[in-house]
Amino acid sequence: MTSQKIVDYSTAKEFADEMKINFIETSAKCAINVEQAFLTIVCDIKRNLFENEENSNTGDITHEKRILLNPGSSVNMSVDCDYLFKLLIVGDSRVGKSNLLLRFVEDSYTEYFRLCPVDFRFHTVNVDGKTIKLQIWDTFISLRFGNSLGVLKRSFRGAHGIMMVYDVTDQDTFSNIKRWLQEIETYCIPNACKLLVGNKCDMTSQKIVDYSTAKEFADEMKINFIETSAKCAINVEQAFLTIVCDIKRNLFENEERYNTGDITHDKLILLNPRSFHGTRSTNCCRCC
Repeated sequence: MTSQKIVDYSTAKEFADEMKINFIETSAKCAINVEQAFLTIVCDIKRNLFENEENSNTGDITHEKRILLNPGSSVNMSVDCDYLFKLLIVGDSRVGKSNLLLRFVEDSYTEYFRLCPVDFRFHTVNVDGKTIKLQIWDTFISLRFGNSLGVLKRSFRGAHGIMMVYDVTDQDTFSNIKRWLQEIETYCIPNACKLLVGNKCDMTSQKIVDYSTAKEFADEMKINFIETSAKCAINVEQAFLTIVCDIKRNLFENEERYNTGDITHDKLILLNPRSFHGTRSTNCCRCC
């Protein structure tokens, strides 16, 4: 919109130079410099990461001020917690994923059917004297539609734990768990923790997938299993704490394997925004 331009390039560039920040002009409408703008700041972040890494190695900055990047995850920005975990809730539509998140974070329930492809909330829990911040992603994505899978793949990146939810009154949602497992194995980090959740367990008269069937399947897949009811607040908190404890246990196991040389640094999952130092607890919370 050159004819309507008021702030010229030189004025903005002079201000940016004074503030010691990069500057670029864009047009979203005409696709001018948009990708370049994002790539510019990504390169700055990457450069900042390596500079922090070098300064940390030389002792110029403390470990607490160092930016820790999770291989396959986003920046662990928070320093007001001991751990930052990313959880992902997946499953067919209408199994109650959003209400599980609502019940856990806000202790509420709604009959409203959400159509947003993905949502996430932050929630903090205390486990074994440690403050753990959870970034919980709630997905509204169908495996049947290819255009949704792109969103799903991006959501999987860096997830430390995945809750796979099915409806105990709907056999198809349980059968599709195998397909969700395939997606998880394809796009998630190799040692991501998994939890099978059978929701709507309060609807006993309409129940089709019984507990023993789901438990047998979970044991076969070597994953934990729990039945919940978001509507009646049954086992919801327990479900989230179960997978949090699994992730925390996995963290210490990886750290021990790294210290003994069983795994290399590139396969070590960095979860702690402060440090890894500490001892493993034999009972990190009531769910273990």
